[in-house]
Amino acid sequence: MAVTDILNIEGAKVGELELNDEIFNCEVKQHLIHDVVKMQLANRRRGTAKTKGRSEVSGGGRKPYKQKGTGQARRGSSRSPVMVGGGPYSGRSRGTTALCSQKGAQKRTQVGAYGKKCRVEHEGSRQAGNLPT
Repeated sequence: MAVTDILNIEGAKVGELELNDEIFNCEVKQHLIHDVVKMQLANRRRGTAKTKGRSEVSGGGRKPYKQKGTGQARRGSSRSPVMVGGGPYSGRSRGTTALCSQKGAQKRTQVGAYGKKCRVEHEGSRQAGNLPT
């Protein structure tokens, strides 16, 4: 078990504290941190973006011009994706962006990140001279 000093407000040592190795000396896996943060951000999204498809765009109820004799390509609707004002071929639609990861991996990641944060802050404060060694 790791041992750290307990300091009072003047910086004098008043005791020692044993730190649990499962939290403060565990291995930090960067790929797990990446996966868990990515999952948390994805699950926070609302996912409300949507575009109107060709059947949802207003208008386009009749043929824009006759089938033969115009020299133009055949058209059945003015809301086709190839025409100006038409709906997109495949636009955004509402869907789930939810991701999941294993609960054990989440727990290990949070414990590892917390332990690393505590170690970095403790070492940083000692190096900066805020706490006497």
